[in-house]
Amino acid sequence: MKYNLFILIFFSIFFYTCDQEIDFAYSNTDSFVVVEGLIEAEKPSYVILTRSEHFFASIDENTINNLFISDADVSVIRDDGIRHKLMLVNDDVIDMINTLFPNLEYTIPINNFYIDTNSNYKDFSQPGHSYRLEVDWEGEIISATTTIPNSTVFDSLWCECDQWFEDYKCYLWTNINDPDTIGNNLFFQYKRIENSSNIDDRFRICARFLRNDHLYNGLSFSTFFARSGQVVDEEGDGPLLPFYAKRNIDGVEYERDVVLFKISEVDYATYNFLRTRKLQQEMDNNPFVQTTNLISNINGGLGIWSGYNSTYYKIPIVKDTVIKEKYEPELFEIF
Repeated sequence: MKYNLFILIFFSIFFYTCDQEIDFAYSNTDSFVVVEGLIEAEKPSYVILTRSEHFFASIDENTINNLFISDADVSVIRDDGIRHKLMLVNDDVIDMINTLFPNLEYTIPINNFYIDTNSNYKDFSQPGHSYRLEVDWEGEIISATTTIPNSTVFDSLWCECDQWFEDYKCYLWTNINDPDTIGNNLFFQYKRIENSSNIDDRFRICARFLRNDHLYNGLSFSTFFARSGQVVDEEGDGPLLPFYAKRNIDGVEYERDVVLFKISEVDYATYNFLRTRKLQQEMDNNPFVQTTNLISNINGGLGIWSGYNSTYYKIPIVKDTVIKEKYEPELFEIF
């Protein structure tokens, strides 16, 4: 009898609470400057600036236009005091680029992109230095500091393909030679650039795109990389999507992929930002996962100011191909 009474009370409380109206208190909070900035070894640094809007703001054309910040003063200061001012990419800058590279036909996709146009940017962006970003906008200074780490040693990168069933499905392999100092963080990206039915317009992250040396500090070992870690794609491939060699499927001849592979040494703040951003993307539209805060290193704003030391390889996807020479991409291949 007591047991039945307990059950009755439990369900009464349960259904009562389900019927209650819940009021969420919210306010129109101030907007923040959102920074997406990168300085890569021997490449021009760049920054994209936007404003945040509160969750319940109405969205219209004016709201979207007001998100872009195109009137800030942006500078990068190296730890030895050398300062480079970044230039807003406007019509004048685009005309200059198109004059220098007439076959590229650049356009302006956004109006809040700032880039280092100093002629000595290669000497300025060097490993082993720290770099302070300063954004002066509407009387406020937004700042952040990052470093360009020294590079982990990679002696080669090679291609291994399925030897039993579908030998045109391949993965990329490399040897990681980790220095005997804790705190090395690696970020892996790829971009299919030639002779493929699927050309990538930008760099994409690999499956297991981040690695740190908490478990393998000072060790040398081989590891492989797939295109992504989705459960399944539109072609029915499994969780580790391959790169493709030349193949004939149902009488149709397909060319091989040619991959621009990018390995970047990053600092710990960048590692944490990339990790938490990926976690946030994976929990979108899932009400049953734990929320994750995006980790930022911006003082007075949100976002990330990152330092990369990147190594590039250009790899034709051919079985047993070994690439030892590093590839030096042109700027238009990166942006």
